[in-house]
Amino acid sequence: MNMWFIGCTHFEHRNIIELAGRPHADIRSMNYDLVSKWNRTVKPCDIVFHLGDFSFGNATQMREMLGILLGKKILIRGNHDRGIQAMTNAGFQAVLENATIQTPWGSIFLQHRPLYSLDDAPMGVVAVVHAHIHRGHKEDLERADECTKVPNFCVNVSSEVVNYMPISLSWIHRQLLDKKITP
Repeated sequence: MNMWFIGCTHFEHRNIIELAGRPHADIRSMNYDLVSKWNRTVKPCDIVFHLGDFSFGNATQMREMLGILLGKKILIRGNHDRGIQAMTNAGFQAVLENATIQTPWGSIFLQHRPLYSLDDAPMGVVAVVHAHIHRGHKEDLERADECTKVPNFCVNVSSEVVNYMPISLSWIHRQLLDKKITP
């Protein structure tokens, strides 16, 4: 079993293609790209942490999409996700506001938005994995109401940043090593 991370897939969200500069002609090609990359990466027994903003589809569309995507899916709710019960009914194994997971190199905090101080995270956390910021460009930060630079202890797993595919815990660790955050 492996753990994977992705956020801001925005399935069924037509406007995200232009807003985030996605390289897709339409919703159908965007959904197809996201599903094919997800299912090439994730095995049925794997765990996928989705860090929010899963889909703009209706309940039936979300249920169908979650039925197609491989793995056991845990949602860390984003600002565009529906309530806990609605997302559980759609097919997520768990729906949380945030989570802390233990890794061989320290605890990481999962939530939709980045944090600007580790003082705002649970004690002992060495890094924050988040989504919400689609590309990290100045105008994207402003649109996301993020006024300052995201700190080095944060790792962004928004779809645009991770090439529209779930990424591994080792990928996150490499990002933190490159930033000299973890041993």
